[in-house]
Amino acid sequence: MTRYVAFLRGINLGNRRITGDELRARFEALEGLSDVATFLASGNVIFDAEAGPGELEAAIERHLRETLDYEVDTFVRPLEHLEGLAGPDLFSEAGTPGYKVHVLFLKEAADERAGDRLREIADEEDRFRTSGRELYWLRHGGLGDSKLQPADLERAAGAETSTLRTLNTVQRIVAKFSVDDG
Repeated sequence: MTRYVAFLRGINLGNRRITGDELRARFEALEGLSDVATFLASGNVIFDAEAGPGELEAAIERHLRETLDYEVDTFVRPLEHLEGLAGPDLFSEAGTPGYKVHVLFLKEAADERAGDRLREIADEEDRFRTSGRELYWLRHGGLGDSKLQPADLERAAGAETSTLRTLNTVQRIVAKFSVDDG
């Protein structure tokens, strides 16, 4: 069994409201998922499963579309993978007051031209790094103050869709749900 985190896009925004208990119940109804938990009200679901991430993303998206009556883009990562994201310093300013690191979870790795496109939109307030299926956004100030939106970063990465979390949220999920084998 592998422990996974599903990051859902657009849950609890606008009229797409669902409680953590309701979301957990929908995941528990999916065959092959066990030990289901939710974290915060922004669409973070932790569970154990035998299937791989791609198969899980498709099954979860299909199930949520059928039971909620709308599309929910789903980004599944093994918790072990997230442990690697939560640790290293990505930017020298990370942790400095006024700076916050955000993670855009992508379906596929950023395309080969993503680095060039991200350098074109980067400035003193917004800087970026990509690694596999994640795009890191160092933001000085609040997201609402940026001239950029997550959709701008999706285009720069060559991605059709993404979902955004703070690195702090990812670190909190790892701290709460990692199983210490020692």
